[in-house]
Amino acid sequence: MESNKLHTLIEKFLSDTASAEEIQELNQWYRDKNDHDVLWKHDTPNEEELVNQRLLTKLELHVGKEQAIIRKHRIRRISRLVAAACIIIGSFVIYFVNDANEITDTVLAPADNIENRYVLLPDSSKVILRPGAEIKYRYTEGKREVFLTGEAFFEVSHNKLKPFLVHAGDITTRVLGTSFNIEAYAEKNVVVSVTTGKVAVNDNKEKTLAVLLPNQQLQYKQDHINVLLKDVEISKLTSWVNTDMQFSDITFGKLVTSLNRRYSTKIEFENEDLKNCLITGRFDGTESLENVLDILTKMTGGNYKWKDKKVLLSGNGCAKKI
Repeated sequence: MESNKLHTLIEKFLSDTASAEEIQELNQWYRDKNDHDVLWKHDTPNEEELVNQRLLTKLELHVGKEQAIIRKHRIRRISRLVAAACIIIGSFVIYFVNDANEITDTVLAPADNIENRYVLLPDSSKVILRPGAEIKYRYTEGKREVFLTGEAFFEVSHNKLKPFLVHAGDITTRVLGTSFNIEAYAEKNVVVSVTTGKVAVNDNKEKTLAVLLPNQQLQYKQDHINVLLKDVEISKLTSWVNTDMQFSDITFGKLVTSLNRRYSTKIEFENEDLKNCLITGRFDGTESLENVLDILTKMTGGNYKWKDKKVLLSGNGCAKKI
């Protein structure tokens, strides 16, 4: 189906103006795409969830009459129509992934940065990079691949049809859905530590070196001579992930500067007076940007919104300021 026609059908579908024939045509497109992933980058998770729920209801009414009722936890199915629908409202960039069209990107956490860098991958897997670390990722139809230099913590979204592979040094860590830490600096051992789930670690000849469970670690020497397996206290090894931000009477302006570095985003003030608000609090390092913004805007009596991939803070100011 041509892109313009598809967008028109989805727009009619969402506005309840589609004819029975148009709904049938859209349902057929949906079934045809059901075995292929549609990935997207979005500006606002709230808008994503809104359209998810809207389409979920409609698909249960229309698609569900012709095939098995779509269960709510099968959000992947809904996402395929969500992604297409969101082209219309201009909030998403769509990637139909196939052999000829891969999603690739490089993310770097500068070595001189004192903050960890938080990365959300196209499949909603989360990565936290230590300063100086770098990842390159490549998503194709059959697998999700990440190439790591430095140290990173991964929390991988489950997808049994698309294994998640992390290449670090001469080894590859293969997972389906779990959380783990990998340390892979040049001329040092590659260290894989598992927090939850199970991972298989292979060498560059695809020989399985070990299958790791929670609180287990593999140390692989780059000279290929020795592989060390041992039990570890994972909370100590991943303590760097929970990097606290503690602040007492810091200006909102200075705090936003730190948040921009931490989340690799751009936060701006619509009301410059907000910069002078004094903030006291603590974040433990596991919060999403939306979590942090919700808390801060409640503290200052303000609001925030996404616009052109930026966060705009608004409000009338606050009682406590410099």
